[in-house]
Amino acid sequence: MTPLSNASAFEPANPPGSSSLRLPKLRGSLDTQSMASSVSTLPYRNSNASVSSLFASTSTPTGSRSVSPSGTGTPSKMISGSVFGGFSGDRNQLSPADKPDDPRSLIMQAFVPHIAVHTSADTKELVKDKGFNGGLWELLRPFGELIQGKVTVRDSIGAGKTWEDFAVRFVELGDGLEIPEAVSSSRKSAEGRILAANGTKPPTDSVLAQRMRTGGDIGPIETLVDRHLSHAEQFPSMSSEEFLNFKDTQLRSPDIPSPFYTLYLRRLLSGLPLAPHETFSHPVACVIAISSRNANPIETLRNLYDESSRGPKRLPLWVNNEYLRYYVLVHDEERDDITKSMTLFEQMKRHFGLHCHLLRLRSSECVATDDDSIRLPRCEWLAASEELAEIQTRELLEDIEDSYPCIYESDTTAIKTFIREMVTQSIVPSMERCVATWNDQVASRRRGISGRFISMSKKWAFGTSSRSSSNGPTSSNSNYDALQGFYRPDAPEAVMRKLADYAFMLRDWKLAYSTYDLLRTDFNNDKAWKYHAAANEMAAVSQLMMPQAISSRVRSETIDQMLETASYSYITRCGATYGALRSLALGMELLRLRGGSATEDAARWGTRLLEYKVVGVVGDALFKERVSACYASKKGAGSELWGSRTRKSALWSILAADAWLTLGKIQQSKQRVEEANGKYSILTHQDSLSHFAHANDFLEALQREVQLALYPESGIEGPGQVEDLIDTSIGEESEAFVSRPHRRSLMGQVAPLANLESAPLHGTLLEDEDEAPRTDQFENRLASLYSDFSVLSSTNPDGYTANLHAWRTALSHAALAGVFPSSSTSTSSQNSSHIPSRLSFSIDTNLAKELESKEWGRPLGLGSVVNDALGKREWIPYKDFLESSESIYYKRWVRIPGAGEVLRWGLRQLGLNFGSGGLMSGRVVVLENLETAGKEVMKRFEAGSKGRVERIYSRSAWKAAFGTVLGGKEMADSDVEVLLRFLGRDKGVLVYNSSTVKFLAQNETQGVSQEDETIASLKSLIQDLEAQVKGLEAKVEQLGDTAKEAVGRKNRLGALSALRSKKLAESTLGKRQATLAQLEEVFVKIEQATDQVELVRVMEASSRVLGSLNKEVGGVERVEGVVDRLREEMEKTDEVGQVVGEFGKEGVDEGEVDDELEVMEREERERKEVLERKEREAKEKCEAGETRRRLDALETVEREAREKENARKQAEVSTDKEIDDSTMGMKRMSLDPPDAEMA
Repeated sequence: MTPLSNASAFEPANPPGSSSLRLPKLRGSLDTQSMASSVSTLPYRNSNASVSSLFASTSTPTGSRSVSPSGTGTPSKMISGSVFGGFSGDRNQLSPADKPDDPRSLIMQAFVPHIAVHTSADTKELVKDKGFNGGLWELLRPFGELIQGKVTVRDSIGAGKTWEDFAVRFVELGDGLEIPEAVSSSRKSAEGRILAANGTKPPTDSVLAQRMRTGGDIGPIETLVDRHLSHAEQFPSMSSEEFLNFKDTQLRSPDIPSPFYTLYLRRLLSGLPLAPHETFSHPVACVIAISSRNANPIETLRNLYDESSRGPKRLPLWVNNEYLRYYVLVHDEERDDITKSMTLFEQMKRHFGLHCHLLRLRSSECVATDDDSIRLPRCEWLAASEELAEIQTRELLEDIEDSYPCIYESDTTAIKTFIREMVTQSIVPSMERCVATWNDQVASRRRGISGRFISMSKKWAFGTSSRSSSNGPTSSNSNYDALQGFYRPDAPEAVMRKLADYAFMLRDWKLAYSTYDLLRTDFNNDKAWKYHAAANEMAAVSQLMMPQAISSRVRSETIDQMLETASYSYITRCGATYGALRSLALGMELLRLRGGSATEDAARWGTRLLEYKVVGVVGDALFKERVSACYASKKGAGSELWGSRTRKSALWSILAADAWLTLGKIQQSKQRVEEANGKYSILTHQDSLSHFAHANDFLEALQREVQLALYPESGIEGPGQVEDLIDTSIGEESEAFVSRPHRRSLMGQVAPLANLESAPLHGTLLEDEDEAPRTDQFENRLASLYSDFSVLSSTNPDGYTANLHAWRTALSHAALAGVFPSSSTSTSSQNSSHIPSRLSFSIDTNLAKELESKEWGRPLGLGSVVNDALGKREWIPYKDFLESSESIYYKRWVRIPGAGEVLRWGLRQLGLNFGSGGLMSGRVVVLENLETAGKEVMKRFEAGSKGRVERIYSRSAWKAAFGTVLGGKEMADSDVEVLLRFLGRDKGVLVYNSSTVKFLAQNETQGVSQEDETIASLKSLIQDLEAQVKGLEAKVEQLGDTAKEAVGRKNRLGALSALRSKKLAESTLGKRQATLAQLEEVFVKIEQATDQVELVRVMEASSRVLGSLNKEVGGVERVEGVVDRLREEMEKTDEVGQVVGEFGKEGVDEGEVDDELEVMEREERERKEVLERKEREAKEKCEAGETRRRLDALETVEREAREKENARKQAEVSTDKEIDDSTMGMKRMSLDPPDAEMA
């Protein structure tokens, strides 16, 4: 096949005979149609603008926004809800070719300082009045994802570097304690798992919300990305249509990942769980906040501090509690007096120091219609479970309009100012001081000679008589608590791990790498495997984050070794699939960015990730795309592009397209196929794929299936029907088949029988009654299939084998789909008599009759198909399968043929071939279907608990638990018997008898015992009682409703009858509940006893192992002798080194060397003192200016208060004077006339 660079692979070919594929005429090209038309046949799902806004992260093509920390920097406003950037807006957008997305930026935004928030009740009430029920942390969280302005960070040598995309993560105090991954029982307390006081108390809403905000689980990530994919196909926007139907004369750059992969990677790094083996999610500071409404503010602040330090909010023991406390006073601008708040704030600074801030907010709720309202930015670093919960909540809303929280612009300015001041003046300086202190006091000693000797002594236990076994506790000089599974926070190893994480968050990659590298050895010596895996992971990531070039030798000796150790320890030793996925995904992306030969290393690690099967089906398809991108990143040399990996990249694009098609994501599959065609088109020999028949057929079949999904039968023009699209290009001369589980073709792929569920087997399955006769290859193909093709075994062996394979595959898949009618073997019970058997089917003349075609008659070669399948043991006689004591996989050295086989062979040698003879009658078991069912059973069993009690089932309970593994449909009794026989005899994973089934543990050979039967019957009885209790509860409720209705109708007799029945039902219910409680108590005791038996057995085996190891050591005397000899040899080595080192020193004046070194050290000290003095003077000047400004503000307030007081006093004096004047005037007044007075 020759791919075309400017034409879609799904357009119909113009020349009739230009391709082996006979494509039907379509109504239009896929590229000219809207994406909405291609998904018009999908099931309708309710959607509204509120829900659609949550899918904005995957609605814009990757590369349209910049988040790189260098270069042009991060724009101030970004598209809301995007996985690429923080805030709303569409300015500074770049085309995909101008600014490709950089995974380094994603890593720097993921591993950032975490700031816990702990507030008082009045503060929560104030923020709730604003419309934020989560509290102050919910209001601050969006603004912490991008600090306003530039942030300067100093590294370990004092050099400063400015970042424009620095971020912090605000969390509620206590978030992250839920660890989704399973851990051993001895480490549950260490992992910080939140458990209720008793097993039956349901968690509170706050605990459930905290669990949803915690990441570290792959399942919700897969579900979330699948929701985004489904939404993109069902409700396409213009931007998503442009991405999915990307058309250009050039291929898309491999540096531009799909938005769905970027979402997958972002959610993988969101909500880092709080764990002891890494401190990224440990709080670097805690915001303790009160509001101006508080009556006792200082006392409340002290109580909040005590709660976070020693009270109920105290974090686990492995978290260092000496983190920074930052005190915030939230002032209500609308209700409280600012003067009182300023006075209180000054009092806070006197009590708690300079780490304080006055945050002025309006308490009323902001709506979109307010003049100064702006939309609250959407958080980009949500955990997958939290985003899924938000999507489900929006879908339940009846309002179809987009609703989003708003905030006043004045509040936005206040919050941004507060966060910037806290980060630049408190958080970053505090982290820098911690890094400098820990580096000088702990890490520098560990890097010296003495530190390395101590590490070696820990490994070999010099001077001690205790040695640690591989599974036992560590040596006495180790700080690792193997029983609890963590280091104490003040241990040197824990401090150095925190130093490395702080350096990584401050983007000092060199210091981080050197510290991680030291810790790898310590953790390995202490057998702290999860610490060891995490240190290797971050050491590799730190080295790859450094801008310096890395040679291929260094990569193979360091990077590859670290990633190999990290993935092995995560998966094999810890069972932590999340850690393995994170380490390999980050390593793959960072290696790809290196270019050159590193891209092949990246592809290799991506392939390793797929081999580990740590991702689901969605992640599998996405990482296949990334492996293709890794190979595409390898640039060739010269005009022939020597050294490029275009073919491999195209191959992985095809594999990704096949994975997307299996998941039903047609647009994604179509895009990958066109991408593969484009890659083949740029090769020098564009038709090279046509020389590989199987690969060419596979790609053509894939293109045809994508076309079938995009253009169903109703969209096809011309007389042809769906049969026209079946791959029939295989003739008798060249028989090639591709067996795929999702193919629609009858010939060696999924038969049409599999899509007809329980439809009768009839000729209409293979032809249409109204279809006109055809003269193409399909006629010859059907004629060959329905003829007695046994003669082809000598004339055309390939055609004979192909016909056998086609019929055998079609019949096996038809049986698996349940098309064959139920047999008499399934009639052991009335309930299962109508259930078809999916693991076996009957072969007789009725089968040939059901397959009869009007045009071609009955299949005459069916006997050859049956004989061949039986001979190859792909079908096994039903009776032989159940009665045989040997495994079906057992093969004898010599197979003795039967008399009939010898006779037929002799006739064939004489040239007398009389065909396959009559069709045998009987029932056969299909081995392929049986193996599929067995794998599904084991997968479902391994997903649950594996204790001894959980491994025991009754027959009915086992059928209820595993009887629906074949597509969710009930299994016939005959299939259950066959499956049990297969799993017990041939796979050896269980044992069973007539009443009980038990899965075997590792190295267990014991059959079903009396104790097992008792446990199974007890479990069945408990299940029966639970069903009775539920029925009685429903009956009591129904009788109560009946009595109420009778009272409402004034039917006194009916009400009394219903109440009597209710009382009897309640009495019976109480008895059943009491019995159930007793049985459950007995069952719990049995579980405890079985656990104790296993524990004692393990302890006994451990004691034997310890005794054997101690015997191999040879006693204390032998160890002391070995250590003494080792010390002597080490002393001899030191003496030889001293003698060798003295050679050549005669010509060097040690005094001059010492003087020159002293001068250099003095100059360095003076330089540092000058720098420190300048920094101190600048800081003092800044603090003085800030203090002067605050004093001026305070003086202004006091002056205004004095002026008001003087004005008030003057007003009082004036009023008193007027009153006195009026009084004197009244006294001088007289009642006599003026004449009388004169007289």
